[in-house]
Amino acid sequence: MIQVAKDLGYEVIETDMSRIEMLTADEVWMTGTAAEVVIVTTIDNRSVGNGKPGKVATELQKKFADVVRGKDDRYASWIEYVN
Repeated sequence: MIQVAKDLGYEVIETDMSRIEMLTADEVWMTGTAAEVVIVTTIDNRSVGNGKPGKVATELQKKFADVVRGKDDRYASWIEYVN
């Protein structure tokens, strides 16, 4: 996702974040192999941003789905098809 985000024109900074930083963020999302991209709208029953999926997270979620389903030729070398 780091490379995909960069390819979409986003600045990527890898750092630890505190709970307070996440609660005051406009958007929060998580990614993992099995989880794919998960948009976080609440933390500790408090809304993140406006409490709805944000533009950036939604774009990254869609792009991740395209990449892992082989719908974006730029990332074709990342896919290993199994029979």
